[in-house]
Amino acid sequence: MPSNRKRVVVPTSMGAGGYGVLKTRDDVEVVPFSGTISSPDFNALLTADGEVNGAILGLTRFGDTEAKNANGLRVVSRIGAGYDTVDVPAL
Repeated sequence: MPSNRKRVVVPTSMGAGGYGVLKTRDDVEVVPFSGTISSPDFNALLTADGEVNGAILGLTRFGDTEAKNANGLRVVSRIGAGYDTVDVPAL
């Protein structure tokens, strides 16, 4: 049976309040990753198990390669201020 759940990769360093909100939603599948994940491991996560519809980032870089590997991507968000780890033109 097809699911309408959206897969969102989320760093384990995300605050408990925000993480808890996502975990309680029926329409979101939270895929946690370490805030110190290597670029190759992050890209492997993005290509594993189908689409990734959203990415919440801490210090993890997100650029052209990640955008291409995140099939189904709709939104990239960053915890904190600014978007220095996000390659905006790549998105």
